[in-house]
Amino acid sequence: MNVERILEALGVDVTKSGAREIKARCPVHSGDDPNFNINAETGMWMCHSHCGGGNIQQLVSRVLGLKGKEATAWLKEQGVSSAWRRGSGSRLEKSTAAAAAKKTPRRACPPYDITAVPLWVTDRGFTTQILKEYQCGMSRFYGALVIPVLQSRALIYRFNPGLGGSMKYKFTEGFKSHGTFYGLHNVTLGLDGSLIIVEGPLDVLWLRQHGYGNSLAVLGGKTLGMEQRRILKEDLKPKKLILAFDNDEAGASRHEEREWDKQAHTVLRRSVG
Repeated sequence: MNVERILEALGVDVTKSGAREIKARCPVHSGDDPNFNINAETGMWMCHSHCGGGNIQQLVSRVLGLKGKEATAWLKEQGVSSAWRRGSGSRLEKSTAAAAAKKTPRRACPPYDITAVPLWVTDRGFTTQILKEYQCGMSRFYGALVIPVLQSRALIYRFNPGLGGSMKYKFTEGFKSHGTFYGLHNVTLGLDGSLIIVEGPLDVLWLRQHGYGNSLAVLGGKTLGMEQRRILKEDLKPKKLILAFDNDEAGASRHEEREWDKQAHTVLRRSVG
């Protein structure tokens, strides 16, 4: 399968072509950054922004807007007999590749399905419109809701709270939650200059769904990171901070509220004064 020729036929802007991997600008969301990778042998691809990934047939379907059979027919016209197949090679090459794969650490960010969300999300009152607007999807790998941090390309995995597991959120490997806020890419201050600070991304989505565009999530933690402080003081400069945290841990909430009150007062004093 000549993957490079298929990409050329799709009009993909290739930035680097290698024997095993091809890098390009994503043809799905038409981004300017070269954050799209595709295996030169198998045609398996992934966008590291927010489009997910899949096989070559799925790529053709999404880029050209074709159904599965139509995409297969289009690939046959390009000389591809199968929409997905592993690259050929000797036993030595395959065993070497398998050994290398075992040594390579698994990334915590597998592709996700942007066309679906877990049922529990809509059962809790979130509309498909707000979930689609913020490009949320579903990780079949984790069985979790995927919420992309659009300004940083990181992914947040939100596990079903009804299952009672110990893990609530999982972030893309290497993502520093104290370096940004969720919802920062399109936040607007209230008419009175107010900004609502909440705990998690679902809180932001709920507020945005009900018309509160002046909301941001701290993504966990008891204190603000240095970059978060800078964003508030230098970039956003709110006149009023409204702290709207969950009250599900009564034993620790009072201490956290006092700490946050101090930080909120400091941020406001320095941004307004």
